[in-house]
Amino acid sequence: MIRAVIFDLGHVLVDVRVADTPRAWAAAAGLDAESVERIYWADTAYERLERGQITLADYHAHLAARLDGPLSLEDFERGWCDIFGEILPGVEALLDRLDGQVRLVCLSNTNAAHTAVWSEVYRDLLSRFERVFTSHTMGARKPEAACFRQVLDYLGLPAAEVAFVDDRAENVDAARALGMHGIVATGAEQVAGDLARLGVGAGGRDGSSPS
Repeated sequence: MIRAVIFDLGHVLVDVRVADTPRAWAAAAGLDAESVERIYWADTAYERLERGQITLADYHAHLAARLDGPLSLEDFERGWCDIFGEILPGVEALLDRLDGQVRLVCLSNTNAAHTAVWSEVYRDLLSRFERVFTSHTMGARKPEAACFRQVLDYLGLPAAEVAFVDDRAENVDAARALGMHGIVATGAEQVAGDLARLGVGAGGRDGSSPS
């Protein structure tokens, strides 16, 4: 029996326009957009930022040194944070169906600057979760086993009683390796169907079948 569901945040519950960031930096600094995008996507320092190992100022200094022109910390942070869009279609209805049936927690690979923004933008949505786990406060990020184990320890449940929903296959594979039921998300309706096959959310909050 599934007793808890762990949801990823970006691209599962909400729209996150990650590709906007390098374009905003290029526009602010008057740089070639393709060059900035190439540097941005090839760099992996963001992983240290997401583990809380470096600050946003450190990350700015690291990337700015690789660009062909000046990019202020202010413009860097603006481009970094102005990426959070709407709640994805069907998500709120899905959470309605799960309400009261299973424990809900959220687990996001993120950083302090982003968390400060999305925790306000999605305040009402996130209030539906028992707890929101952020990689930068955990010192570990998906797909690292240490990240998942912290959430399992909090839940106090065997992995076999937990479902994990994420848009990235490598994260889902890592959760499955620990014994969780993994779902690669492509949309709320698909997630609802996969959870229903696990016996979760087959009826609405009022006991009706989902439409």
